[in-house]
Amino acid sequence: MKNSGSRIENRKEGGVIKKLVFFGATLLFFGAFALPLPAQELVKLKIPLIRLAPVQTTRLQGHFAGHWVKLPIPERWEIEKATLHFSYVNSTALISRNSRLLVLLNGRPLAQVTLQPQSPVGDVAVFLPPRLLKPGYQDLEFNVIQHYTLDCEDPTAPEMWTVLELDKSYVEFEYRLKPVPLQLKAVSNFLFDSRLSGDNRVHLVIEELSLENAELAGLITSGLAVRFDYRPVVFSVSQTLQPRMDNVLIGEAKFVKAVLGERSPEVKGAFLSLMSLPVKEEGGARRGLSDAGHALIVVSGEKPEQVRDAARTLASVSFPYPGSPSMEVKEIRFPPGEESRGKTLLAPGEKYAFQTLGFETTTFRGMRPGSRSLELRIPSHFMAKSNDFFWVSLHMAYGSGMRKDSVLNVFFNEKYISSIFLENPHGGIFRNYQIPIPAYQMKRGRNTLTFSPVLTPLITGWCEYIQTENLLLTIFGDSSLRLPPMDSWVDLPRMELFFQDGFPFTRWPDGRDTVIFLAEKSMNTLSAALNLLAISSQKIGYPAFGARFTFDAPKEPNREILAVGPVAQIPQDLLKAAPVRFSRDGSISYPQLKKADPESRDEDSWIRRLLSRFISPPAVERTLSPPWAAFSRQVSGLGGERALFSQFQSPYQIGRSVVLLSAASSQELLRGAVMMWEPVVQGRIAGDLAILELASPEFQVASAEMGSKYYVGERGPVSRLTSLLYTYPWLFLGLLVVAFIILAYAIY
Repeated sequence: MKNSGSRIENRKEGGVIKKLVFFGATLLFFGAFALPLPAQELVKLKIPLIRLAPVQTTRLQGHFAGHWVKLPIPERWEIEKATLHFSYVNSTALISRNSRLLVLLNGRPLAQVTLQPQSPVGDVAVFLPPRLLKPGYQDLEFNVIQHYTLDCEDPTAPEMWTVLELDKSYVEFEYRLKPVPLQLKAVSNFLFDSRLSGDNRVHLVIEELSLENAELAGLITSGLAVRFDYRPVVFSVSQTLQPRMDNVLIGEAKFVKAVLGERSPEVKGAFLSLMSLPVKEEGGARRGLSDAGHALIVVSGEKPEQVRDAARTLASVSFPYPGSPSMEVKEIRFPPGEESRGKTLLAPGEKYAFQTLGFETTTFRGMRPGSRSLELRIPSHFMAKSNDFFWVSLHMAYGSGMRKDSVLNVFFNEKYISSIFLENPHGGIFRNYQIPIPAYQMKRGRNTLTFSPVLTPLITGWCEYIQTENLLLTIFGDSSLRLPPMDSWVDLPRMELFFQDGFPFTRWPDGRDTVIFLAEKSMNTLSAALNLLAISSQKIGYPAFGARFTFDAPKEPNREILAVGPVAQIPQDLLKAAPVRFSRDGSISYPQLKKADPESRDEDSWIRRLLSRFISPPAVERTLSPPWAAFSRQVSGLGGERALFSQFQSPYQIGRSVVLLSAASSQELLRGAVMMWEPVVQGRIAGDLAILELASPEFQVASAEMGSKYYVGERGPVSRLTSLLYTYPWLFLGLLVVAFIILAYAIY
């Protein structure tokens, strides 16, 4: 009986073990479907400091001086190592015994460098502790303590200086991507962040290349580009998911199901969802793998209009989404929008407080307190009259115990404008101190108003104690400026305006006057157009809700046209006003050297001088060509490894523009569009024609002015008439002759 009982117990134990093994295998099998990839691979990034912050070569003068840089750190990075590399040059008059260069991060000293007169040039590598690099903008500070003698010294002696070559500096990062939180709020504060540096890429997945899908893709790319603020972000589009980058899946529920299979979420209504990026399965092994460091955003719906509502929501909503991984959009509405409005753009005739423009109450301290600038952005198509002024109204206070030669200097666009005497040794307060600045100093696009105080102690002398703690000047944030009224008037073509605020496509910030012509029906051509649209939207700071796409040459009037396609696919009737001659086989004529500008002679012709007696002439920024410049034409193909970017007046409507991006193939077309994200390329494109050398590692661009001028004015019938007459002066002459004939006949 005992033996049989032991056999029964052994059988029971064996059955339990089998059940446990079976249960464990089942868990492993089903767990593999949600198995994430191993830890993200280590990314090594070497990025110039000038790409992270607006830095330049900086001179630190005096016995003590400093310079601050805001270092952006994205929340998405798990930084393991960071090293700052910079170079400097110091004066050979310094003594090394007590002259130092200090580097601080968030107030903590990281490095001290002795300034040697025998070796005044140095390169420094500073380790930045990852524990101090928290998400956000970190304070990177450079301080110098400089002396040229151990005896009494002049704290402002000119031989005490150190130059920091920050524009040649760079930062090396080693980081891993953090797992993407599976919550929709990560879209706003984690995935698409203006602090992200390096190679930012977003891939869009659509079912087929249709106009509706192209417009949805354009809407989403423009909205995501705005979230990156001023950081480059490259967009691409295809019908499949791409690894190692964030993807956006756009389409109805059945398409989402076809792409994701068993991982597809349940789509209800206008649907948004965030999930980890699925990894392509190989041979059926380890199914269900996902890339936790990259996201897949699903933009879907049961009907086409619901997909559009979901796309508009993703593109427009800037506040954090819900904490759930998905949501159903019930309704989305947009404000009507205003013409000539955009991110930090100022409106003519309006008054703005400094604090609304990013200039908070600022206190300057010490003998060399540095300067502080305020940025003003004027819409590209506005022009102020030359005899107008815009007024700066300052509220400020300064400390007592300063010498009467202390002043506050005011500069506009780096040109001296005015000085304010701080002559009362008992200190003082100014309210509504008015400074007039001539309007002709104002440029289209970016302008800078700079305040640079010079504060001098009341008591100075050889070997005397110099009190500097009372050297204080405060400019309050409720100071203001008022712009003069301006006319909507601009001379075109000027492609540099496209990279200032997206003009001419952003006169209405939502791009409602814009049509995007895809000359070739291919994914590469669509990707190129999406990148240009994203650049335009990022410059104005508003998604392009109103822009539409077409595969046919847009002949309807009153539209700005963005044409994208290979040279051989561009219709000839669209190119009638182009500054280059295109032939049907795709060959073009282009300049080798810049020609002498015929417009300068035409502007001074007797017809235009006569015209200026009747109506105000437009302000035209002329570019002078050297007298020995030559011009050559030859007929040849554009060739490989090149892209052409051009602007000219629309053949279908006076005052409207065509901006053309073309190349020999769609692959080179996309490379040209991606190249235009580079700030150095944007700074080199001007005039009406630019040729981009795609193979050049230095981002080589050749710009020229070849076509004739035309004028755009939209403020009432008088401005439009002026635009028409200055574009076609012979029309004015004809009208004048007809008027004289009618008058003579009436008198007769």
